[in-house]
Amino acid sequence: KSAGTHKTSLLPDHSQLWQKLDDEQFRLSAITQWLGLSHVQDTFVGNEQIRGVSGGQRRRVTTGEMLMWNAPIMCADEISTGLDAASTYSIIHKLTLLTKLLGHTRVMSLLQP
Repeated sequence: KSAGTHKTSLLPDHSQLWQKLDDEQFRLSAITQWLGLSHVQDTFVGNEQIRGVSGGQRRRVTTGEMLMWNAPIMCADEISTGLDAASTYSIIHKLTLLTKLLGHTRVMSLLQP
């Protein structure tokens, strides 16, 4: 028997977990569903010539892009612009849960019209 102490964790290493989930396209699917974009997943975002998704959906696409990188710090400015109160609450609530789960930092400013 070893005389030293060993620290063991019941929780898996987050980086290994995210890599495994990413290999299975889980992260993309989960973020798409969390942000309510599943029904427009194959739609172009759009520009001046192509209509694409709505303004609120465009905001959620931008938030989803930031989440895909799995960065330990995320700064977001006025991510609620173009969203109704229920959609804003849903996204903020889900970001809070994800932040707590991963131990990351999120800094966001919200616009209240």
